[in-house]
Amino acid sequence: MTDENQIKVLFCILRRRFVDYVPEFENCVEEREVINETPKGYRMSVSYGTSVYLHADYEFFESRQAAYQWCARRVTASIEKMKQKMQAAEATKIKLIEASGNCGE
Repeated sequence: MTDENQIKVLFCILRRRFVDYVPEFENCVEEREVINETPKGYRMSVSYGTSVYLHADYEFFESRQAAYQWCARRVTASIEKMKQKMQAAEATKIKLIEASGNCGE
């Protein structure tokens, strides 16, 4: 089989799944057969026919492992941001407590 005859498969992740929460990894990576590529994305095979997966909405990977690594980096970054917000809130809380304790002096 030549390279031209091989079916191209990509692993797709919908970006907005990672906006407000951490999704279950099993459900976030879709394996899709590529029908053709367009300037805006890929036309891919789905159970009911074909559908266009836009570059603006999806991340595309050549392997499931690469897709999961992308997911892990996004989750790690999200957790780090939450941690920083919690630390900032705690620091603000401590300053407010200290300031309220100094008011009576």
